[in-house]
Amino acid sequence: MRISIYLREPYPIGMACTKRIHLYAKGLIACGNEVKIILPKATETIGSCYNKSVKGIFQGVPYQYSSRTTIRSKYFFTRRVQDFTAFLRSLIILISSKPDIVLLTGSSYIDTICLFAIKLFSKWKFILERSEVPYFNKTSISFINRFFLKKIYSLYDGFIVISEKLKVYLETEIEINRRYHITPILVEPNKDKKEYEKTENIVYTGSLLDYKDGIVVLLKAFSVVLKSNHNIKLVMTGDIEKSRDKKIIIDTINTLKITEFVKFTGYISQEKLTELTYSAKILILAKPLNRQNMYNSATKIGEYLLTGRPVILSNVDTASEELEDNIDVFLAEPSVKAMSEKMKYVISNYEMSLKVGENGKRTAIEKFGF
Repeated sequence: MRISIYLREPYPIGMACTKRIHLYAKGLIACGNEVKIILPKATETIGSCYNKSVKGIFQGVPYQYSSRTTIRSKYFFTRRVQDFTAFLRSLIILISSKPDIVLLTGSSYIDTICLFAIKLFSKWKFILERSEVPYFNKTSISFINRFFLKKIYSLYDGFIVISEKLKVYLETEIEINRRYHITPILVEPNKDKKEYEKTENIVYTGSLLDYKDGIVVLLKAFSVVLKSNHNIKLVMTGDIEKSRDKKIIIDTINTLKITEFVKFTGYISQEKLTELTYSAKILILAKPLNRQNMYNSATKIGEYLLTGRPVILSNVDTASEELEDNIDVFLAEPSVKAMSEKMKYVISNYEMSLKVGENGKRTAIEKFGF
C-alpha cells in the first residue's frame, strides 16, 4: 500500500510532531507499506537551519520538501510567493506518488479544500492525525468554528488520535462519526549503551510555552527547592528567543533572582539531547490543567521515561493515567507547592527514586515501545 504523509513541520529534525510522525512512518514501512513524507513548505529560517536537504532518506524514511529550499525568505511578500508555489508543487508530488492513503498531520482550510478537490478524481483515502484538541489555545470553540470543523472533519475517512479522551471529544463535541485508531505516545528505545556522566541538573525539554507546559510554575517551584539545595541547576531546552512567553519567563527568573541557576540550551542536536536527559538528576514537566492538556499526551514523557532517570510529572496529562505514582513516576498537582515538595522528596530519597526511574523505563517500553 502506498501512503503519503503530508507534514507541515520540519523534518527530519524537529519537535514532538516531527518525532511522532517519523515513528509512524517507520512503523508503516516495517509493516510492508511504501511511505513517503511530503513537506509542502520551507520550514527553516536564516541563521537557524537544522534541515538543509530538500530530499533524502532518514533512517529508512523517504522525504521531500516541495520547495526548492528548506529556508524561508526573510521578506514577507517573497514568503507568500514561496509558500504558494511550494504548495502547488506539493500537489504535483502527491499526485505523482499515486497514494492509496494520504495521512495529514495538520493543514489550513485552503490546503484541505484543494486536497479534497483532488480526491474527487481519485480513490485516495484521507486520514487526519490529531494529537491535540482543535483550537487548543482557546478556552472554548465558537459556534462558527464548530460548524466549520464539523464540515471539514466530515470529509476525512478516518482519524488517528493520541488518546481515548480526544476520540470521545471528536465524536461527541464535534459529532464526527468516523473510524478512529488510538495511537498513544510512541517511544523508540535507545540502542546506544553509552554511559553518561551524571549531573545535578533538573531538566525540562520542550517549547518553553507557559500555557502548554507550565514554565512559570516550574521556575517558581525550582526556586523553592533551590533555597535548601544550591547544587542543582534547571536546564531548559528550546529557543527562548522564539518563545512568545519570553518576557514573562525572563521576568520571573529575574524576580526570583535565580538567573545563575537556570540555563537555556536553545535547540540542540538529538545526540546532545540524549546526553542531557540521560545524565539528568531529575526530568520534569509541570503541565497545567487546561483545555489543551486535558486531551493530549506529551511525547516527551515517553522520552523522559526511557532514560531510567526519576521523572516528575503534573498529573494532568492523559499519559499519566497509564503510570503509577511512586512506582513508575512521581506525580504531583500542577502547583508551585506540590511540584516543589515532589522535587524535594525525590532529592531526599534519591536511591529509591532511581528504582522508580528504572521501573518507569520498563513500563514505557511495555506500553509505548515502538
